[in-house]
Amino acid sequence: AGLPATGQALHYEYVQLYLDEFKDLLDDPPAGAAPKLMSSPDGGVYLQHVTTRRAASAEEVCTAVAAGAARRATRGHDMNEASSRSHAILMLRLVGPGGDPTRPAAS
Repeated sequence: AGLPATGQALHYEYVQLYLDEFKDLLDDPPAGAAPKLMSSPDGGVYLQHVTTRRAASAEEVCTAVAAGAARRATRGHDMNEASSRSHAILMLRLVGPGGDPTRPAAS
């Protein structure tokens, strides 16, 4: 997946933000350090220690998002018995020829 005419490839990350902690929803079981929000030299922010995958197809991304969604933290409360109580963040990145998909992007 990506933009074949331009040679760009689509890469993606999928994380959960719960309270003030991030969880890598593509890393099952978790194999490394927990994702950490970092400041980049250009004044932006990025996540360190997060799984980046190159998308082969839209179907692959949808399957990975569905699997990651099943790993999200849930807890019931008065208004919803299966509330996620968290935010899911899907990050999509186009990477040009020779580009580094793990290099932090400004945000």
